[in-house]
Amino acid sequence: MSDPTGPPADPPAAPHSTLTHPHPTDPVTTLTLPPCSVPFTDLTPHARGGLGEVYRGTDPDLHRTVAVKCLQDRHARNADSRRRFLLEAEITARLEHPGVVPVYGLYAGGDQPAYAMRFVEGQTLAEAIAGYHAGRPDPVAFRRLLQSFLQVCQTVAYAHSRGVIHRDLKPANVMLGQFGVTLVVDWGLAKVVGRPEDIRASGVGETLIPSEADGGSGETAMGSAVGTPAYMSPEQAAGRWDVVTQPADIYSLGAVLFTVLTGRPPLEKGNWPEIQQKIQRGDFPRPRQVKPDVSRPLEAICLKAMALDPPARYASAEALAADIEHWMADEPVTAHREAIAPRVRRWAKGHRTLVSGAAVLLVVSVLGLAAGAILLQRARVETDKQRQAAVTAQRKAEAINRFLIDDLLKQADPINNQAGDKLTVRELLDKAGDKLDGQTLADQPEVEAELRAVIGHAYEYLTAHDKAERHFRRAWELRSGLRGPDDPGTLTVRNWFVRAFVTQGRRPNAEAQAGAALAACERVFGDDHPETAEAANNLAEVYYHLKRFDEVVALRREASRIAHATLGPDADKTLEIDNDLAVVLGTADRSAEAVPLLESIVERRRRINPRHPDLVTNLGNLGGALIGRGRFADAESPLRESVALGRDVLGADNPRTLASLNLLCYVLEGQGRWAEA
Repeated sequence: MSDPTGPPADPPAAPHSTLTHPHPTDPVTTLTLPPCSVPFTDLTPHARGGLGEVYRGTDPDLHRTVAVKCLQDRHARNADSRRRFLLEAEITARLEHPGVVPVYGLYAGGDQPAYAMRFVEGQTLAEAIAGYHAGRPDPVAFRRLLQSFLQVCQTVAYAHSRGVIHRDLKPANVMLGQFGVTLVVDWGLAKVVGRPEDIRASGVGETLIPSEADGGSGETAMGSAVGTPAYMSPEQAAGRWDVVTQPADIYSLGAVLFTVLTGRPPLEKGNWPEIQQKIQRGDFPRPRQVKPDVSRPLEAICLKAMALDPPARYASAEALAADIEHWMADEPVTAHREAIAPRVRRWAKGHRTLVSGAAVLLVVSVLGLAAGAILLQRARVETDKQRQAAVTAQRKAEAINRFLIDDLLKQADPINNQAGDKLTVRELLDKAGDKLDGQTLADQPEVEAELRAVIGHAYEYLTAHDKAERHFRRAWELRSGLRGPDDPGTLTVRNWFVRAFVTQGRRPNAEAQAGAALAACERVFGDDHPETAEAANNLAEVYYHLKRFDEVVALRREASRIAHATLGPDADKTLEIDNDLAVVLGTADRSAEAVPLLESIVERRRRINPRHPDLVTNLGNLGGALIGRGRFADAESPLRESVALGRDVLGADNPRTLASLNLLCYVLEGQGRWAEA
């Protein structure tokens, strides 16, 4: 259980920092001359942290300015504080990297130890970010921020290679000096893991470095959270120190990148229990929700680094840095599936001579064709077009009516049916398919395409996805021949076909089919269109059956974003995509994310139509997600509601009703209520 007190909601900017220049609010005037014994002169107060206080001084032998950090007097007689202070000095000294401040010497004699370091003058990354976002957009300044972030990633990667986790990465703990110097400071909360021989000090190699909130215990207590809330990983917020390893720093790097992109941290101020819950739910806005002009690939990089599930994050700080470098070089990144248009633009950029020559010919040709088209268009009479469209529509309607009434529905009457019995809906659909296969409407492909689509939807509702696939495929082929493969209506039917195709599980060429459909929708509709969302969700279904859950989550999150923006949160398609996203989150052991999403879906469904059949599924999924969180008592209510609604609107023998009933039995068994189960 998490520590109810937790870290403060708005902790000091740099509680252990030794190298930041005095902030206007720092109480430097309260510092006195150092009580520790060091061989430096001209010592003047510079800053105070949670454990030590920093002085600016002069090395009389080498004539250089140094920073001297002394253990504060109030901690001098506390053995744990002294040990923490010495371990902080040792870790900083042993991390010999350009991104870590060099330590010149340790002075451990006497009651109050001290160590001397390089004195760095400059600003923090937090101040640089604030300055950038306060002014007009400056691409050069933005690239400088990204370059500094890359150096932070490399420093963290080096620390990880030495078995050290920082645990308090944030913009305030990054110093930007002159001439491109970027330093990661404040290793006071660092943790050493794995006991590598080249970093271990006798007796303290594996010791964790707690904050003062831990009461000075030798190791960080399980359940206590240390760090800065806005940049803290979910496992840190939960106090799960047994699983806080390198991925925790990757998450914090993602949160730092979030601040670089938006000018604000992922989570704003608030009381600790609320922030703790938000951290563990991943309840923070996407960067583009805060700042819409953020690059989509950079947003994807940030969100991958900040994934709730540690294995879903970047494997290393170097991998995170590599994606940033690819973006800066205008190359694809691993975290973002790029649309067709940017890929074409990039290819054209790399083949300027070829493209420029072809462009001249293309422009000349287009101008000539456009001129002819304009003349032809002016020659047409609008009333003739309208009259022809009306005639075509009337013929289509008559053909559809003849088919439905004369060729299909009459067969439902036992008088006209040789078998003398009534036909089920599925049997009627089968007969309709047989009629169409028999070339009944071979001379009217437009009518056949529409009928095939209607029959496909009916089969889909009956979960006969194999038969739905056959009719949707034929409708797509007919429309492609009539209107072309890139006609918007053709692409809509293509999405229906792909949906029925991929819903059946692993199928040959499913990834190729779904990927091609998505590429076509991106090309014709763009990135923000409901059909693009549908195509992305279909490709996600393929990856779901292949158990490539990270890709499924990314695609369905993007599909959900598009659907919310274009259709609205209460549209059936939006709710369907959100439900699909919740399902994969639960399957991928991320039920902490699935539960609030399903609660939102259920609330929206109830508001729109409390008897909607899909509400049966949504309630059942919510119960399943709560079971995944071990919340059996909470799962009982939605599952009972799902069973009751399923029996009412779908029937007691419907698979969805039975699925919820099965989960309800499991919940009752889990609570020892065997008689009810």
